[in-house]
Amino acid sequence: MSGVPRDVARLTEAREGAALSLVRSRWAPLILAIFRASFSQEIKQVRAERLHVQVDTYLHELRDAGFEVPAQEEGRALCLSGCAASGLRRVPLDDGGEAYELTSHALAAMRMHSELSRERALLSESRLTTILDAVRRWATEANPDETTRMAVLDAEIARLTAERDRIAAGGEVEIADDERMLGGYTDLVDLLGQLPGDFRRVEEALDAIHDRWCATSAPRSAPRARCSASTSPRAPASRRRPARAARSREPHRAER
Repeated sequence: MSGVPRDVARLTEAREGAALSLVRSRWAPLILAIFRASFSQEIKQVRAERLHVQVDTYLHELRDAGFEVPAQEEGRALCLSGCAASGLRRVPLDDGGEAYELTSHALAAMRMHSELSRERALLSESRLTTILDAVRRWATEANPDETTRMAVLDAEIARLTAERDRIAAGGEVEIADDERMLGGYTDLVDLLGQLPGDFRRVEEALDAIHDRWCATSAPRSAPRARCSASTSPRAPASRRRPARAARSREPHRAER
């Protein structure tokens, strides 16, 4: 049997996921543009009150520019609807306040929109070189033949030695031109842009594991909502430890 049924199941699950729901929503351009304006590599959290005011400002700018915006919508309501659509999540702050963070679904949706609106083609010399280098490396590592592996290493050593000897003999050092540097920089930025979503997915997976652990380990009489990040803002690790320590001491108190 081919892998088509498996791929169809995987793609169907992805189509029904939160990331594609954000991309397909009526207000996707507006919401994702606001996310892009409010968050960045340096700004990963925005205090709730601050984001509400920022979103209000963006909505007024869009109305003045003639764009359609959600009727009777204001910053706080739009942020809460973003949480409901799995685009934002609320996290507690040490001072008792709350902040918003982008979810992995929002980061994936923003990346999709960037790809669709990209003017510069991704197929460049730098990208092709990266792909070919990866193919050669994995092909070599997958080959168990010692003679082939040694031949590849000898060829690479000979190439590098010849280049070193050429430069040592006074040969000209080749410097990448502006076009090649721009292509390499664009590819690097594109690869780095994938990291925040990957890290956030790992963080969300760990939160889900913590919630399941709480649900199975907490006393049956204890309310599970306290442990669940899906029903309340996720508590930072510094706040979780005392709670677990307190629970671990409760049986000793009962024995006394």
